[in-house]
Amino acid sequence: MKSQRGWRHKLTAIVKELGELRQVIQTSKTDVDKKLEEMQEKIDTQSLIIWHQQMFLEKIDRKERENKLVLLGVADQNEAMEGATNDEDKIKKIWEAIGDSTEVHSHRRLGILDPSGTKRRPILLEVASITDRDAVLEKAKRMKTLGTPYDKIYIKKDTHPTVRQE
Repeated sequence: MKSQRGWRHKLTAIVKELGELRQVIQTSKTDVDKKLEEMQEKIDTQSLIIWHQQMFLEKIDRKERENKLVLLGVADQNEAMEGATNDEDKIKKIWEAIGDSTEVHSHRRLGILDPSGTKRRPILLEVASITDRDAVLEKAKRMKTLGTPYDKIYIKKDTHPTVRQE
């Protein structure tokens, strides 16, 4: 009988301790939930800030590219194009062929020179304004009918560098 009372006393103590542990866990759980909610609010705020910054940077990037063109299929430096050997002269020949007098502010080849000479690197060039860019693009449609070497040359708007690489 004495041993039963001892076991009941121990069992009661264990049940009481278990109840206290459940209460501590409940309290901890609600504290953790509150902290998670606060962290989620901060994450949402930061996500919105990052999104606004990305939009701002994309606008700047579009603004920088808006008056740029890419020439594809133009003979590289190891090939001549109707007597023109450097890129500046090749661009002038293309402009003459399409009947355009737009001034090119700057130009450069994109990519790495292919030693075998089989791959032609695109030329990125900048004109004065969007209006000039659009005028060149409109006249570029004529290139398909001009014959060799112009029928393999394409002129398009500049795109984002990652899109351009693809």
